[in-house]
Amino acid sequence: MIFALSALVWWVTVVAHEFGHAAVGLTRTEGLVVVRAGSRSPKWRRRFGRLRLELGPVPLPFAPSDAVAEVYARFGRSTRVLFALAGPVAGGVAAALFMLLGSRLQSLPLQVIGCLALLVDIANLLPFRFRGVRSDGALLVDALGGRPASPSEGDEELEAIASRWLVLATNVHGAFAPRDRDLGARLSSKMNRARDAGDREAMVVHQLTFAGWCWREAERGDTTPIRDSVLDARYRATRAGLSRADIIAAAAGELVHERADLAAGSPTPDSLERGLERARANPAYGELPDGKARVAFWFGVAMHDVASIAG
Repeated sequence: MIFALSALVWWVTVVAHEFGHAAVGLTRTEGLVVVRAGSRSPKWRRRFGRLRLELGPVPLPFAPSDAVAEVYARFGRSTRVLFALAGPVAGGVAAALFMLLGSRLQSLPLQVIGCLALLVDIANLLPFRFRGVRSDGALLVDALGGRPASPSEGDEELEAIASRWLVLATNVHGAFAPRDRDLGARLSSKMNRARDAGDREAMVVHQLTFAGWCWREAERGDTTPIRDSVLDARYRATRAGLSRADIIAAAAGELVHERADLAAGSPTPDSLERGLERARANPAYGELPDGKARVAFWFGVAMHDVASIAG
């Protein structure tokens, strides 16, 4: 009984701790936030917008486990401080609630276990390393002592785009607005068919097309400079009597083939190039020749422009 109670309290306080970190990531950045808590092979995985959960049973303290909150975005100093503090505070509050519950129920074991969990969270505010992992106290010291980053305006904008892009690129179903869900379903179907057929190159092409779509969505740029080119391409595709999805694909193909200046719709001149670099940083995409990779990525960008500008 004591063992089961200890495991329950420890699981709840560990998860609360990581959710404290995650709350800062969700409220202070636009990046993807991943919470892992439990065994190294999580039994439960779910995605809620920018939050991805990977949970499993959490063993007792000092047993092999994996509990972490990761935020895929650049942090400022104040956010780093809040991030380091939020975990121990949330875990400590959860432990204190167990202590209060034990007092109300007159359960000495629950009070003792809650007290131990609280002490663990307080100890985590001390700067140290354990099994190669830094405590939140060590993170806090680094945040307070480190120099604030001073990226150039262009680099800062590209980092913000990359953070938003990762949120979209890791969620095929959430990257498309309701009006464009048919495009997302078609692209997802092509990926699945290529995978099932063992056609690695085709699958990578479709993945890079999706990455291009997501990058354009993440840019939030002004596409006015290319509006006329997009509308002209869509008009010519419409005359062929195609479905909406095929019209978008045909118009996008024309824009890429004619080398339309799609970069003019980006917030920075090198944004699309940097987006392609970011997508190809995934080793799975590295096997595709540069020319094919570029065409696939830009085709995704062009599809997004046709869908958003031409309707």
